[in-house]
Amino acid sequence: MFFQLGSKKVVQVTAIEAKWHDLALPKELFDELLRIGNLTGEIEWLKFFGIACSSLAEVCPFMFCYTCAVKAN
Repeated sequence: MFFQLGSKKVVQVTAIEAKWHDLALPKELFDELLRIGNLTGEIEWLKFFGIACSSLAEVCPFMFCYTCAVKAN
């Protein structure tokens, strides 16, 4: 998802939701991330990305290292 949307500064929530769905990720988690970040309409991609990574890091500790590697490239 980062490689598809990462070049954009601002993204529609619906565009992120479509990519999320394509990856078969839980809709409930997506909704929770939007709620946590108070995100609606057009949002800053990196804000969503940061919230998603920090939330997923609780479940997958390697996520932070992977996120850093993706951002570095």
